Amino acid sequence: MVDVTPQTAMKGPDLGHLTQGRSTAAIMGVIWTCLNVFIATALAMVVFTITSRLLSPTDFGAVALAASVVALLATVIPTAFGEALIQRKDLTPAHLDSVFWLTTGLALVSYGALLLATPLIADRMSTPILRAILPVLGLRLIFDALQTVPYALVQRRMEFRWATIRTACANGLGAILCLGMVLAHASLWALIASQVITALTSLVVIAFAANWRPTWQFNRKSLRELGHFGLYAMGGKVLNEARLDQLLIGAVLGQANLGLYYFAQRIAQMMTDMSVGVFGPASNVLFASLQGDAEKRREAYLSACFAATSVGFPIFGAMFAMADTLLPLLFGAHWSGAIIPLQCLSLIGMMASLGIMQAALIRNLGGVGWWFWYQSVGMVLNLILIVVLARYGLDVILEATVLRVVLVWPVSIRKAQQLIGLPFRTYLAAVAAPALSTAAAMAAVLALPALWSAGTGWSLILAQLAVGGLIQVAGMLAFGRSRLRAILRLIMNRRAVSP
Repeated sequence: MVDVTPQTAMKGPDLGHLTQGRSTAAIMGVIWTCLNVFIATALAMVVFTITSRLLSPTDFGAVALAASVVALLATVIPTAFGEALIQRKDLTPAHLDSVFWLTTGLALVSYGALLLATPLIADRMSTPILRAILPVLGLRLIFDALQTVPYALVQRRMEFRWATIRTACANGLGAILCLGMVLAHASLWALIASQVITALTSLVVIAFAANWRPTWQFNRKSLRELGHFGLYAMGGKVLNEARLDQLLIGAVLGQANLGLYYFAQRIAQMMTDMSVGVFGPASNVLFASLQGDAEKRREAYLSACFAATSVGFPIFGAMFAMADTLLPLLFGAHWSGAIIPLQCLSLIGMMASLGIMQAALIRNLGGVGWWFWYQSVGMVLNLILIVVLARYGLDVILEATVLRVVLVWPVSIRKAQQLIGLPFRTYLAAVAAPALSTAAAMAAVLALPALWSAGTGWSLILAQLAVGGLIQVAGMLAFGRSRLRAILRLIMNRRAVSP
């Protein structure tokens, strides 16, 4: 590959940001993402429930170890440069080609290194099954890298419907394969193979949607132009996806405890995807396109915080309040040890309902470096807590992690306020309705087992959902009616806005 002169920045619809109807497009993006997440989570939950009943915490620990090793290797592949492609105002074909060849080349190198290191890793971790698992699961490194640029283009155009189509195809095939292998009594391999086929199908669909093919150019200047945002975004991805916490928990607490942690984390991740995760793609593109419009940016941020907490608070609140009844009933009594870890992760998930908006705002308004160091401090503190509190067990470690998040989290709130000149009182007012409604609903759900002693099993679960849901809806209608109406108006008027 040779260094070439960058082409003139293209301003057409293929590479430019959307400039009209952005708020409406963002809301429609959230709707498409909701459908996307619903399909993915529904299929994942079916597979997860069935395999959880057949596998032990130790088996889950082996899968978690393999996933952690692959995730650690994935951190050297700069797929986060896809976010830089979304964020950049003036994008050229040279940017796209350079990112494609960089990510693809490093993915191939990483996979080769994994093949060479697999025997040593299996021996060091005393988990022989890794010799067979890692070469198969490692194929995700290549498939995920290849879709970096196509997926960035689809998101940049705010064509979120393609993400839904991709998910339906990829997760559908993955679920069919997984369930077929479960019926063939290969439950552990079902978890591995389904991830690989999902990644491959996702690549095929998103490549078709992007309608883009790379050319043989690699431009160092183009990479440097993306470097500031891309490197910090890559650092943030390392912190989020390296899974150092899993590796450390496996090392100091053993494979069974790692299985419990991975199990609880997997449920929490599915709930995150179903709630606050649906706002991520649209909010990133929206805030990137509003870099020069302070007033619209401020109102968009308040509306986004209200919407995210209206969805996230109730879901995580319900998961916290119902975990001790729902977990053994749905997945089996052998997962009772994951109840407290799941409750702790639920509390963290509630705070993430706001954190995802703070991240989108701060990163896209020039604070990508600040956000990276904020995440770095949190990750280091988490690892320190695991080492220091290992003697007290997994539950204590996660309880201390919740306390750490509560103490550090206000720093990011303050940073977001400063960037858009937002008074704290205005910020609180935007999220007051979801917070008060969820607090009341959680109190009622937690009190119901004591008030209704005859309620057990599914009858108790259904009663808790009904009572909590009614209180949540009543609270939102009482305290958040004006913002609900504003969002509804945008949805109803979407066809009147120029594309």
